[in-house]
Amino acid sequence: MAKEGPHGGSSSAPSASVTGNNFDVFLSFGGSDTRHGFTDVLYRSLVDHGVRTFLDEEELSDGEYIKKQLPESIKLSKIGIPILSEDYASSKPCLRELAQMVEWCKEGRMIIMPVYFLITAWDVEMKDGRGPYADKIAAHKEKGVDPDTVQKWVDALKEVTSVKGRQLTESTRRGEFAIMMVSKVLKRLRKAKLNLSDKLVGIEDRLPELRRMLDTDSSDVRMIVISGIPGIGKTTLAKSLYNDICHLFDRHSFLGDIGDATDKKALLALQNQLVSDIVQRDSAKLQSVEEGISFLKLRLSTWKVLILLDDVHEKSQLEALVGSLDWFGSGSRIIITTKRVLNLREMAETDDVETYKVPEMEDSDALKLFVDTPLLRIVQNMTMLICPKE
Repeated sequence: MAKEGPHGGSSSAPSASVTGNNFDVFLSFGGSDTRHGFTDVLYRSLVDHGVRTFLDEEELSDGEYIKKQLPESIKLSKIGIPILSEDYASSKPCLRELAQMVEWCKEGRMIIMPVYFLITAWDVEMKDGRGPYADKIAAHKEKGVDPDTVQKWVDALKEVTSVKGRQLTESTRRGEFAIMMVSKVLKRLRKAKLNLSDKLVGIEDRLPELRRMLDTDSSDVRMIVISGIPGIGKTTLAKSLYNDICHLFDRHSFLGDIGDATDKKALLALQNQLVSDIVQRDSAKLQSVEEGISFLKLRLSTWKVLILLDDVHEKSQLEALVGSLDWFGSGSRIIITTKRVLNLREMAETDDVETYKVPEMEDSDALKLFVDTPLLRIVQNMTMLICPKE
């Protein structure tokens, strides 16, 4: 929660500037009823698990203007967690934060995971005009807050109750609840970044050309194909590119090892995974490949999406997953890896396809990669056994 200063600014602990940072989670909380209790427990749990978490007192530099920085920090965050306590609606900064989060969520740029702290969704929604939140909103009106602003807050409170939240009661163990929330957050975040080896020899040298081909500043829809012989690093290169740019998109999905998916059952499973990732359903339940094509064609146009299809073999795989570029919203990008020589322009039925053939590794890079392999260490150990030093 932001603390309002005498001139509408904010006071907070000195820290690094928000500018240029990306956050995994933005925590919005209501003050003394949670700040040094549950909010602190949740914040520490998230940080301990490597989740980059924005908490205004931790992240804002001393003297930074809260009215400008907080909305920017929300936009830089992937997940918003409003801790909806009884005091939350008393705070104008909290309500501003919530309205911004709801707006960002509607645009598909943030996931909201509300926590109801010793209250219920019924209190927040104010259906019958009674309860602690209704009283707090009435108090804001009496203090002369602009009616349009108050209505925006009311709409945001109602909107957030439509999202599945987590209830924390008097009997709930705070530590266990925090760990559960961390688990939910990590599950969401795993869909954003792809695991890669720490040893990425030669990858950085190839990324600039791929970034140029993708041109993420352009509003058109583009598809690029990364091709090359087996084992040359197509998937690693594509994953590195995906991780580098995924934050620029509303939704993203990685579908791996597509080559084996040749029958309708396997293609349907891939469609369901794609729907789960993009539409963000916990589990999609498409019944047929044909239904999946119709659904994807309808819904993919809603967002600016990034999709990585790894190891494509056949036209049927593209037809089921990314049939035509006109399925996609403005600025979307599709990355495909394949070891086969495919006419992707024909497969995708478009000329807006660029192909990048991964060059063979330079001798110096190959040596660097070999030096750090388990095989070399085995050879070195065997040499020491056979020819021990005197």
